[in-house]
Amino acid sequence: EVIAALPGPSIVRTLHWLGENRLVIARDARGGMLLQLVEVPPGEVLAEAFLPGRSEQRFTMSHTPDGRTLCAVEQRAQFEGPCAVWRIDGETLAPRGAVLSVEPGRTVRLHPDGHRILYTEEVFRSYARTAWVARVVPSEAPAWEVTQPVDDDVTFVWSGRDHVLARVAPLSRRRSPLPRDTPRVAWYEIDVACGVARRSGKIPRGQSALIPVSPTGARIAVVQLDLGAQESETEPSLNVVSHPVLQGGAPE
Repeated sequence: EVIAALPGPSIVRTLHWLGENRLVIARDARGGMLLQLVEVPPGEVLAEAFLPGRSEQRFTMSHTPDGRTLCAVEQRAQFEGPCAVWRIDGETLAPRGAVLSVEPGRTVRLHPDGHRILYTEEVFRSYARTAWVARVVPSEAPAWEVTQPVDDDVTFVWSGRDHVLARVAPLSRRRSPLPRDTPRVAWYEIDVACGVARRSGKIPRGQSALIPVSPTGARIAVVQLDLGAQESETEPSLNVVSHPVLQGGAPE
């Protein structure tokens, strides 16, 4: 099914759904990239904007729940220098505020309010320890860091208005396929104003390391594997369970 026919010879580099019937398209242009907001169907261009800089670039895009603000992160290889991060109006595609510059490979998270951006970088501390340094812009709050063994996987997501959830997944050193033998994933709720972990908890064994956060930041959801079913000949069952974050850490 063809949902849009776009005029022009320039190459499309990025497609991003902004709602059920709107696409944001990034296309090559002279001296930068052309952004288009397209209604599909029928393919009508609702807005256009130009991002100066390199042409032939791709973006990782995200948007706020209301669709009013986009975050576009330029994709670059490590040797190509810093990446540009744009905050963009979801209706006009006009850039908002100054362009943020981050090193390639950094994690960038747009706050649901559309005004603040969280980005993190991995910093070598020793052969056994690595620090993940996190900053919020625009903000006068200092950066903070989470230091863990080098093989741990650490990710950050916004949790409510002024908190960030850090997820720490240790590397499993056991060869057992059973989920109950895997390390427990920990989470820390960090106050962005001071970088202090106000609460923490661990996900019980046998549950996935995915941690989507509810819009209010009060709960996380994980997929739970029925261990009893897995050890028997029956098909394992998957259950989605909710863990309160601000209210504690016990599963429901």
